[in-house]
Amino acid sequence: ALAILGGLWLDSLSANTLGISIIPLFITGLVVERYRGLILKDQCFAQMVIGATASAAVPLMTLLLLLNTNRQPLVGWLSLWQWIVMAVAGGLMTPIWFRFFGWLTDKFIYRSLGETSFRSDREIKRGKA
Repeated sequence: ALAILGGLWLDSLSANTLGISIIPLFITGLVVERYRGLILKDQCFAQMVIGATASAAVPLMTLLLLLNTNRQPLVGWLSLWQWIVMAVAGGLMTPIWFRFFGWLTDKFIYRSLGETSFRSDREIKRGKA
């Protein structure tokens, strides 16, 4: 749902064909979701690499899809510069997003209760002694 809505919002604000960004966003999200166990949550460099890779992959896949349609995208040296800046900015912003969502998780998700001092195999005897 996020890929569909995000792709439609992105395409409505750009000169892209409506819906062309849905597939690249979905594929990138699917790959990240598939390998999310490998994402190191406390490793800033790993987060930057993942963010830069995803930020570079989505525009590249969108460009490949646009080149296969009847539309002629404006591609030049400025496009290469924008792609590099987008990849670097995505890489730099990813650790910030990880920390922000971690903070939101701490604020809105209940913490589990710690263990009590009583063992679960302890037997309580009731009655007169």
